[in-house]
Amino acid sequence: MPTAAPNRRFFAAALMGLAVGLGLATVASAQAPTNIRLTLDWAPQPHQTPWFIAADKGYFQREGLNVTIDRGFGSGDAMSKVAAGAYDMGLGDPNLLAQWNTANPNLKLTTVFLYMDRGMHAMVTLRSTGIKSLSDLSGRKIATLNGDIIRPMWNVLARVNNIDSSKIEWLTVQPALRDALLARGGAEAVTAFASTTYFNLLALGQKPEDIVLFPISEHGFELLGNGIIVTADYAQRNPDTIRRFLRATMAGMRDALADVPAAVQAVARRDPTINPQVEADRFRFMIERAIVTPHVKAEGVSVVNAERLAKLNALLTEAFELPAPRPASELYTDAFLPPLAERKLP
Repeated sequence: MPTAAPNRRFFAAALMGLAVGLGLATVASAQAPTNIRLTLDWAPQPHQTPWFIAADKGYFQREGLNVTIDRGFGSGDAMSKVAAGAYDMGLGDPNLLAQWNTANPNLKLTTVFLYMDRGMHAMVTLRSTGIKSLSDLSGRKIATLNGDIIRPMWNVLARVNNIDSSKIEWLTVQPALRDALLARGGAEAVTAFASTTYFNLLALGQKPEDIVLFPISEHGFELLGNGIIVTADYAQRNPDTIRRFLRATMAGMRDALADVPAAVQAVARRDPTINPQVEADRFRFMIERAIVTPHVKAEGVSVVNAERLAKLNALLTEAFELPAPRPASELYTDAFLPPLAERKLP
């Protein structure tokens, strides 16, 4: 009898120690999240806020992820870095994947989330040029950039829109010069990402009513917008990681769309030099034209039907002079998306 109380105390202490040990093991497990390296498509801008907000509000952490987000230097750069393994994921242009996968069969990429339903690629001009349709580009000076996706697509775009290309003078310029050249009359149109050139022209003194946009998605190429790109190998090895990442992405996207000023502040925390009003206007411009399209309102985020994908694939095959269309799943797959109910916007 005298030893009963000490024994009870011993077993109680042992059980407590076991519980603490298990607790510490659980904490240790919780403190070892999966690391993801994400490269963006460009310097911090409001359209990237779903990922900034997911980081700031702990949505990635909630999914057991530790996400490092770095600025990008264009879709081509993001694709190269993801393919090389420097990054696990990239925000980039899915329309480039058919050409990439044909040239790099051992480093195939695919899109696992379509953030922008429509591409922002456009021909941009000024009302003063008298260009009222794409066919009016015949005989004009058009400024473009090295690596711009519209240029290699031009022959097909011209055929679809009845443009006589024989007299067009192409000017390949540096990014910093392109929009100024249009504003000053050195070029009569430019190939562009509309949300960049439109606001550059406003900053150069042009009025909104004097800027004319011809979105490529409305002129024969229903281009996909930017999305999350991974290697085929990463997708095969890390399906659960991608699913968790996309759940956090959708949470951040909902918040960004619901409160544009707060979304812009997420950018300002990363780049204090931005003009919050300009960036809020830019984000609304992109939301209206590319992110929350009528299709997204009706069907949900990252919904791409087979017919659209097949038609685009055929056009890209022709435009880039590829030997054969790539499998559609190499351009885009919905295998890792959250359920459709979670991708419906209010």
